[in-house]
Amino acid sequence: MLYSRPQAGLTRVGLTCLLASATCLWAALVPMDAVFADDGFVVSGTLPTYGEPYGVKICDLDSDGRNDLVFSNGYYHIGVYIQSSDGSFSTRQDYSHGSLPFDPVVDDFDGDRILDVAFTCSPGGRGEVRIRHGVGDGTLGPESAIRWSANEARQITYNDLNRDGLRDFATAFWGSGGIGIAYADGLGGYTTEFHALIQDPWGITSGDFIGDSGVDVAAVSRSLGKVAVLESLPSGGFSAPVEYATTARPLNMASADLNGDGRLDLAITSQDDAGVVDVLLGRLEGGLAEVVSYSVGGPITDVIAEDLNADGVLDLAMARMGGIAILHGDGTGVFGNLDTYMMGGDYRTHHLDAGDLTGDGYPDLVLTCYGDRKIYLLTNTVPEPSTVVLLVCAGFALLAIYRR
Repeated sequence: MLYSRPQAGLTRVGLTCLLASATCLWAALVPMDAVFADDGFVVSGTLPTYGEPYGVKICDLDSDGRNDLVFSNGYYHIGVYIQSSDGSFSTRQDYSHGSLPFDPVVDDFDGDRILDVAFTCSPGGRGEVRIRHGVGDGTLGPESAIRWSANEARQITYNDLNRDGLRDFATAFWGSGGIGIAYADGLGGYTTEFHALIQDPWGITSGDFIGDSGVDVAAVSRSLGKVAVLESLPSGGFSAPVEYATTARPLNMASADLNGDGRLDLAITSQDDAGVVDVLLGRLEGGLAEVVSYSVGGPITDVIAEDLNADGVLDLAMARMGGIAILHGDGTGVFGNLDTYMMGGDYRTHHLDAGDLTGDGYPDLVLTCYGDRKIYLLTNTVPEPSTVVLLVCAGFALLAIYRR
């Protein structure tokens, strides 16, 4: 039998077509966001505030499928911006309540399936949690208050603290060195108690830090450089606080599973000039591991954990002096590849939040700057996976035709 060697040109065409087909199949099966995981943000606009803005939250306040903004500011107001169908924001709504509000939280706190806004304030020095009850159309209705005899309420968290299925509040009382707990009764009322915790508590969060399915409360001490955890007890109430060391002048923090092991971890900001964020990973046997610090180049006032580049791994976004800093996670609780987005000038920042403001499925960022009394909107520019797939396939198809 005679063997005929195929022509080289046909071989090249066949191999090129085979490569193009294999690449298209790979592009269809492999999530392109995992391959082209490069986030970026551009400032797409600013919104003026009545006074110096403090906290901000992204939420769908009017239930129309588009996210809106709720924020607090220094002139005793809670402000609301409702997003219109064209992506713009309506005229600002301001709600006065007579005391300086701190970072708000948004959820259905009264069981009517309408979002409400809760925040701390301290009229006359006495700490309170106030709730502005949502109406359902994007406006806020009557206000109710939860009161303690403790002084100077700061940050707030909410969770089911006593395992009864209701949303309770925990508040850091900076002036009294403790945590105020408010247990919901399901009828619109709350039962309050106070737990001595640590000197000068400020930032606060809640979650299961010991792995027993209960909800614990953690707060940072600005003066001591520590985070203290109140561990929930199966019989109700909390244990004596357990303390862990942090970098100097911790301020705010976020809790999330940063390394995918099913345990909650902590990311804690530092207002120290060194500008670091501390990460304390949750241990499988319960409690927190020793702190690991990451430098971001300037004092940090807030931190959130969010997958910002659609690679399936949580990243850390921080409000730092002059703008935003982002540390990218690798899925094991380690962070690197620092990105910074500076606004320029003396833009003293307070808080930030993440959520989809453009309807593309990717989290955008909002940042409050009290230096110029604005909220900055930063749009996420992660590439669309479908666009990447089409470009890859089209490129190899053109290459096959050219080689032929």
